Amino acid sequence: MSLLSLKNILQSAHTAGFFLSRGVIVHGNINAATAGRIDGTVMGDIVAEDKLVIGETGVVNGNIDASDLLVFGTVEGDISSSKKAVIANTARIRGKLNCPVLDIEEGAQVEEARIQHKKTRPKSIAPLKSEPVTGVQKGVPQEEDSIESWF
Repeated sequence: MSLLSLKNILQSAHTAGFFLSRGVIVHGNINAATAGRIDGTVMGDIVAEDKLVIGETGVVNGNIDASDLLVFGTVEGDISSSKKAVIANTARIRGKLNCPVLDIEEGAQVEEARIQHKKTRPKSIAPLKSEPVTGVQKGVPQEEDSIESWF
């Protein structure tokens, strides 16, 4: 039987990401540069630059901002994903959902949620110049440019 050195353990832990096991409670925010999985409880906000999985026993009482997100457990807070979020059929969500791609499986409990998708204008595009509008009838609603759309 060979023993792994501390350096090898730390390197493998770094490449594997982080794991918060069932029964562990964190009071405070988590900022992670690696992928991770939460099967315990977090009482605070989570920012993950990579994939984040909230397991079936995972509970988050705070906001989540992750690149990719997969939720099997409970989240009471706003969810934001820069790529994709998947809400599994075992999940219980209460909060705002903001992500470009959202997949909610049948059976998921999404209570009091507002699903939102924000579109931002790229900084390289110059603002449009306003020109006089002709032929607009008074009292007729006009379509507005909106940075934020709801679906």
